Amino acid sequence: MSAADLLRIVEAVPPRRARASEGVRLVYDQVHLTMSAEDRPAEEWARADVVGYRTAAWELTMYAVSTIAVRVWLLEMEATTPVGVSPFWGGPGPVLVVFTAGGASMQFPVIDCPSAPSV
Repeated sequence: MSAADLLRIVEAVPPRRARASEGVRLVYDQVHLTMSAEDRPAEEWARADVVGYRTAAWELTMYAVSTIAVRVWLLEMEATTPVGVSPFWGGPGPVLVVFTAGGASMQFPVIDCPSAPSV
C-alpha cells in the first residue's frame, strides 16, 4: 500500500474521548488492511487495498496512541511511497507491529496478536 493509503487509515482513528478503549485493531487478510475499534471489531473505520508483496494473514491490536507517531512519519513521505505493515514476533518477547518504508521503520508494542504463533 502507499503512504497515502496508510495515512488515510491512521487518520480514521477517533480522538481519545470518542473511543471506548485504548486499542485499535488492524486486520490484514492478504487483500486489505482494515482498522477498527478494539472493542467493536465489526465497526470498520478504514480499509486500504494491499498491492505488491503479500504475507500470511494476521490480526493485532495496537495502542491507538502509537498511530500519532505513524501519522507524523507518513506526512513526511511522498504519497506514493510504498509502505509495509506487519507483526513481528521473535521468541518469548512481546509482539511488535512494524511499519516500513524507504529503508526506515518504526515499531510499536501490541496489546494482543491472536495470529502470533504460540511459544
